[in-house]
Amino acid sequence: MLDTAGQLNGCSTDLADSVGMAVMATDLEGRITYWNRGSEELYGWRADEVLGRCILDVTPAENATDSAATIMEALRRGESWTGEFLLRRKDGTTFPALVTDSPLFSPDGVLNGIVGVSVDLTARNEAELRLRSESELRALLMQIATEFINVAIDETDRMIDRALERVGTFLDADRLYVFEYRWDEGTAVNTHEWCAPGIEPQKETHPVYSFDRVASLIERHRTGAASLIAGVDSLPEGDPVREILAEQKILSMIAIPMMDGDHCMGAVGLDSVREPRWYSRVEIDLLTVLTTLFTNAVLRRRDQAELHRLLADQEMLLREIHHRVKNNLATISGLLTLQADTAKHPEVRHGLTVVRGQVGAMWRVYERLFHSPDLDSIDLRDFLLDFADDLALSYKSHADRIDLQTSVESIRVRTAVSVPVGLIINELVTNCFKYAFPNDAQGIIRISAARVPDDTRLRNDEVEIVVADNGIGMPDTVSGESTDGFGLKLVESQVQQLRGAMQIDRARGTEFRIRFPLPAI
Repeated sequence: MLDTAGQLNGCSTDLADSVGMAVMATDLEGRITYWNRGSEELYGWRADEVLGRCILDVTPAENATDSAATIMEALRRGESWTGEFLLRRKDGTTFPALVTDSPLFSPDGVLNGIVGVSVDLTARNEAELRLRSESELRALLMQIATEFINVAIDETDRMIDRALERVGTFLDADRLYVFEYRWDEGTAVNTHEWCAPGIEPQKETHPVYSFDRVASLIERHRTGAASLIAGVDSLPEGDPVREILAEQKILSMIAIPMMDGDHCMGAVGLDSVREPRWYSRVEIDLLTVLTTLFTNAVLRRRDQAELHRLLADQEMLLREIHHRVKNNLATISGLLTLQADTAKHPEVRHGLTVVRGQVGAMWRVYERLFHSPDLDSIDLRDFLLDFADDLALSYKSHADRIDLQTSVESIRVRTAVSVPVGLIINELVTNCFKYAFPNDAQGIIRISAARVPDDTRLRNDEVEIVVADNGIGMPDTVSGESTDGFGLKLVESQVQQLRGAMQIDRARGTEFRIRFPLPAI
């Protein structure tokens, strides 16, 4: 089967060896007749150890031998086979591989053997898994960010606890916590903590630490620098930080300072107790984003408390809250931009760009609130018309073929309504511009909002918002539960926050009809 020119079924074995490709050949009984250097490196068997042995006894994983036998039968009939298959090395370890098996024919057309080529997919599969995990974690933080922006002040502590649990569970972490630094007292106070099952909590047994005991960590945090200790046992003997971490059986830790300008308010930390852990760049970046969210939530609560105490400064403080939220969104947008610019895979870059657009929508909402003369309520008509103008400007290249029409009644609503409404309008109208009219098709996008009176007077009036287009229509396969329906899932979550309901009509183009109760002002 291997001719004197070093050719195997038309493929140069020298070339296969040079790129580390595993190439092997068998007779029709499955006995190995050729085993190249790439096969030796991939499987761990030398050629002289396997030549003459049955291929089914050498390469398939134990739980894949039946499938391998079925493929062998097809090859004996002159059929080819290509696909992902689980293979086994000499030491018993298994790995996924892309396998191509082809029948070998003599010059006169007689089937006389089989040739197989294998490429290890372990690295590719691990990279895909890592990218998927990073994308899911970014989506989780986006959801948490949205919740923090809209959370009531008295729900701040509960939301911090919930966020610690969700992020800790996703990362398979041991312990996440928040410390408040009280500089006037020289103490660090454990205010929030989440622990994985089986991990001993520290909040009750070690609620307060003196700065003297963790001086080196406190000094780093004072300057805004994070603390990353990959191995506690690598710290010098007698180091107070090593002693205090060892008391809690901590093997690795990372702590990100909570900064309000140049002032360090505390830190958000992650401990590894079960085994030492090296923290990836993505984990550190995303923990930094979580710390930013917590920082702004605490600042917002502080400002709100000050607001109640100083009623005369109410408007100024509310504007400061909106300003902080806007800055928070700018921080998140900047991090997402950085990640998108450095992402190597188009699908990751696309996903980050979509999320960045959603953050931009929230930024536009708070920009308007910051400049609004009335911070308690807004006119939905002015708000939506301005918002629509911004969206039209963002897609001005489509203006000659897509007509954005608006019909909005003047309805006074609380400012809290504006954030979910803005996110809903941004997501739905953006999707219309991007997907409803492919191949430069012309069409219309409509935005309308109207009050729906309650004739029974048993409940409040409702607001009905409609976003519709006369384009190609949204596929039935896209929903809030589908993998490509994250944007729709975001819309559904905002409708739920408004305590409303949504209907989708796909008969002529796509129409979203959303109703929610009109809260009393």
